[in-house]
Amino acid sequence: MGYYSSLIQRKFKDLVGTRYEEVRLEYSDFLASEEEMKFSPIRTVLVPVDVLTTDIPGDLAELFLAYGARVHLAYIMDAQVLSLLDELAGEEAEEFRKVKEAQGRDTLDRFTRFLEKKGIAVQTSLFSGSKTEDVIRLSHSHDIVALYRGFGAAASEMAPLSPVVSHLNRRVEQSVIIF
Repeated sequence: MGYYSSLIQRKFKDLVGTRYEEVRLEYSDFLASEEEMKFSPIRTVLVPVDVLTTDIPGDLAELFLAYGARVHLAYIMDAQVLSLLDELAGEEAEEFRKVKEAQGRDTLDRFTRFLEKKGIAVQTSLFSGSKTEDVIRLSHSHDIVALYRGFGAAASEMAPLSPVVSHLNRRVEQSVIIF
């Protein structure tokens, strides 16, 4: 008998006596089971970043450290924007792509140094793709996803979450932390 079952028996000892199982079944829709109350271990965290991600808060890094989780920083450049530039700008588009890749590497290096200084293991990747579909695809191999509130589109005072983050929060099956 687990702690929760024991607690229910003590709480209702004088009220239900031996009818514990009957009461437990009647209220099972309202009470979490022992299995539902257990936390699953968090070993890997996906943190998608882009040009709009300004920082990773220290409190969030402390949470990653408390989990003992490995962090995957994925810098995603918007493939649609790069494709459109290829069509319109020609040779200048290649230069733009190189600048954006250098900017992505700098961002990944900065965040990696910050997290590793805290003692957190970090894996990085940089690629062009869909900020929504690739995050959903990558999320399947991670225990939790941490999203910057302005990821994919700038957040504002009127809309504190970008539409991309709002969409991902509904579609990703894993737990989501928004910072």
